[in-house]
Amino acid sequence: MERERQLREAYRLLLRYGYRACERTHPHRTILRNYLKQKFRNESLEPPSATALANTVNFVKAAAEWTGLERRCIATMIHVEHSKYEQSKTKRSQAARKRDQSLLDFNSAFYESIITGLNKSMDLCL
Repeated sequence: MERERQLREAYRLLLRYGYRACERTHPHRTILRNYLKQKFRNESLEPPSATALANTVNFVKAAAEWTGLERRCIATMIHVEHSKYEQSKTKRSQAARKRDQSLLDFNSAFYESIITGLNKSMDLCL
């Protein structure tokens, strides 16, 4: 019960500070909310440790308060998620879609490796 309360509190703080970090613009709010819902509702993922949750909340809080590296990281994450969403709903020829998908897959793999490294080095759960 205590663990569920911690997760719920962390979710609310991440959402609140995330909205401030993305300056409450409409598409960014929606992307951020959907991203957090997906991460917190995924039963197959192991729940993060309490220190990882606290570090992540502090990271997003710093992104909300200062325009530094943290905010750029959050903005890039939202931009990548938005690009994935836009890619899925565009109507183009099959050749153009295949070309763009291969480029998006390459960039997504590179992006995921950077996020994984950031999570490991700073004990985050982005």
